Amino acid sequence: QAGEALKWIEETTKTKLKCGFMLTGDLPGSVLQSLVLLCKAQRVLEIGAYTGYSAVAMAATGAKVTTIDSFEDEPESEAVFHEGVQRSGLDIKLERGKALEVLTKLEAAVDAPFDLVFIDADKTEQIAYYDFLMDHPRLWSPTGAICVDNTLWYSRVLRDRVEDGDKQTQAVVDFNRYVRNDPRCFVSQLPLRDGLTLIQRRRP
Repeated sequence: QAGEALKWIEETTKTKLKCGFMLTGDLPGSVLQSLVLLCKAQRVLEIGAYTGYSAVAMAATGAKVTTIDSFEDEPESEAVFHEGVQRSGLDIKLERGKALEVLTKLEAAVDAPFDLVFIDADKTEQIAYYDFLMDHPRLWSPTGAICVDNTLWYSRVLRDRVEDGDKQTQAVVDFNRYVRNDPRCFVSQLPLRDGLTLIQRRRP
């Protein structure tokens, strides 16, 4: 059932929405499933749902998935998200709103931390998401992992300089540098599609 739902989400996103290129897709989706299983993650938090492909993929492993999105970038994506989740038959919890506001609310409400966090949202706020998670062990488990998508950003991060006014590329460059230089964590960047970065907290 989940497999059919993923096919429907992919086809509908690519054919009906303007920002279909934002779809997670099959290869990253399968890697996320492997990460959930390797981390033995029971509770997964996703920041940036779009049409729900990655949420359904991760929930298909048996993990409990909570996803955050305001659906402001493309409001039509919300209807695809809801129908895709319904088609999957999986219990995926949506927290609708601005990510930092929702993270603050979740931190106060959770009864156990999330084991894996997948970030695929506003690039200009990624450092803020990361710092919030690092600073709040009630929300993200100290033994868990963070996975961040699009860290190669169409290979633009590899250029000698960022074009003036390109705030998204600059934000990704700044994020990559920030986590690479953060003594609190281990970082690995995988050249998978548009770049996938794995982050784990260093043990004391």
